[in-house]
Amino acid sequence: MKNIKYSLIINSILILLLFAFLGAVQEYFVGLLLSGQGIFYSKSLYLLFNIKIPFLPIYGFGGLFFIMLQKLMDKGKVKYITRGFLGGLFLIGFELISGIISYAIFNQRLWDYSTHLFNLFGIISFQVALLWMFYSFILSKLYLILDKKV
Repeated sequence: MKNIKYSLIINSILILLLFAFLGAVQEYFVGLLLSGQGIFYSKSLYLLFNIKIPFLPIYGFGGLFFIMLQKLMDKGKVKYITRGFLGGLFLIGFELISGIISYAIFNQRLWDYSTHLFNLFGIISFQVALLWMFYSFILSKLYLILDKKV
């Protein structure tokens, strides 16, 4: 029982680190494509510890919660299309809530979509919501493939 809890903690930390890294890399390439420069490291980690690493914690937590949602859907034997759709809604909601919390607590916008058409408070937009849906379907499929092999 103790080994299962230890394994769960280690797996959760690894998932968090993986998604935080992948999110930073994705932000870098999107920033590079749109403006010629990308955000490649966590500014908060840089300010706290004076280190520059490709790590954005919000993606780590979003990925961890997304995997937890997938595991929950395993119990209900939810089909792929429904998984992708529900996962996308979760990611959209996670971004919206995270944006509202960051503004309410820190009085700071970590991102701003106010120039996008069909945006909500500049925190989420239709284009970004479509991107989250796309990611959700890909990640849901990867989860199902990897889950069957392990």
